Amino acid sequence: MSGVLVRRVREGDGPAVAELLTELGYPSDGESVEARLGKLRASPNDYVLVAEKESEVVGVIKLHVMMVLHEDHDFGRLTALVVREPSRGQGIGHRFVAAAEEIARGRGCRRIEVTSAEHRTDAHDFYRHLGYAETSRRFIKHIPEVGGDVTEGRKLARRTTTFCRSDIRSEER
Repeated sequence: MSGVLVRRVREGDGPAVAELLTELGYPSDGESVEARLGKLRASPNDYVLVAEKESEVVGVIKLHVMMVLHEDHDFGRLTALVVREPSRGQGIGHRFVAAAEEIARGRGCRRIEVTSAEHRTDAHDFYRHLGYAETSRRFIKHIPEVGGDVTEGRKLARRTTTFCRSDIRSEER
């Protein structure tokens, strides 16, 4: 695995990361991925690392650190991990996960989780080999856009937050 550099994602990596996400089964274009990466780079709770081999990005991993209600310590979540097909089996995935775990440990996380689609049996074996255990199920519900306008959804979220805050205030009286 010599000659592989694991580094933080930087401006201009979007097109290469988009190709990797497409290979993972999430068709993406470089421009929109570059925009998302810009937001993630600005987030104090998100870490996107890439593996670079011979000046080419051959892998990406994303870690999100979050506070949870049911534990005193932060919680890490791997939300993406892909290594380009010709570069698999060279230890890049192991290095990625080790780097993400080190970041999570440094942030005070006591646990880290990863979700993986049911059909990715090779990935399941990879995570088990690294000491990850299957402990729960994940349920997803897709939320339809409000009239196709994100602004309307944000207005609704603010109204709901205001409503909840007024409920809390009346309970405090």
